[in-house]
Amino acid sequence: MTSLLKPNKDQLLHISVLTTFLSLIPTAYAALLSNSLTLYADFLRCAVEHLSIVLAWILVRKMRSTGDHEFHFGFGKLERLSSLLVACAMLVTISVLFISAIVRFFEPRVIEDQMFGFILAVLSVGGNCFLWIKNANLSRDDNSPVLLSQVILFRAKTLASLIVVLSLGVTLLFPHTLLALYIDPAGSLCIALYLVPSLKGLFEESVPDLIDRALEESYQLLIVKTLVEYESEYEHLREIRTRKSGVKSYIYIHLEFKGDQPTEKTIDTARRLRKHIEEQIPASEVQIVLC
Repeated sequence: MTSLLKPNKDQLLHISVLTTFLSLIPTAYAALLSNSLTLYADFLRCAVEHLSIVLAWILVRKMRSTGDHEFHFGFGKLERLSSLLVACAMLVTISVLFISAIVRFFEPRVIEDQMFGFILAVLSVGGNCFLWIKNANLSRDDNSPVLLSQVILFRAKTLASLIVVLSLGVTLLFPHTLLALYIDPAGSLCIALYLVPSLKGLFEESVPDLIDRALEESYQLLIVKTLVEYESEYEHLREIRTRKSGVKSYIYIHLEFKGDQPTEKTIDTARRLRKHIEEQIPASEVQIVLC
């Protein structure tokens, strides 16, 4: 019971894969039954998002199956690539929603038998909101692009479901009116417009980290400041190299120590320096080369 109340990253992804898959069939049925563009759009959105969640789940499983003795340098990029796939899924959804909404504005259709879709949308709000909150809480402790993309995704899904509830609710309250005819494509358009900022955020977060680069200047200055604090404990600074690969930051520092200095003291200095830097720079891995 405790694991269900406080799931980890793997468990949350399992829940997400299962719930998004189970929602596809009733959503498709509700769309066919009611002839609602908003429900059709919701089904398409759910289908593409389910695919992106499955890809994230496969990635995490692959990372978990890799032993600690193997190198993990590429997994940061794979996590960012997974986030980028979520963004591509959103882009496809937005494009289809815009086109469908414009067409339906010019050719409005009467919505019928929408009660089933309305009830399903209300349940979707609760489920998506639950997964949004759980992913957000977990992402505070785990600096993972996969979790970040899931937070953004389920936040978008929650609001999209609310728009579906509003759209279908209006058609139930005011059937056979102009408002009922045009609220459906308007709801579809609102879903598309809301997804745009989320799409922009995912692209901005994911694309830069697909290419290796040096750390930000603020972090490099922090490293230099730390080395200055320890300068009395080593002889010379030979080299500093930094590399950001995906979400991970790799820092290589080449230090020269006095030849007559005890080995234990040299190792202790390197250990304290590495710990100091890693505590200040998130998701960092520091290697001290001694000579």
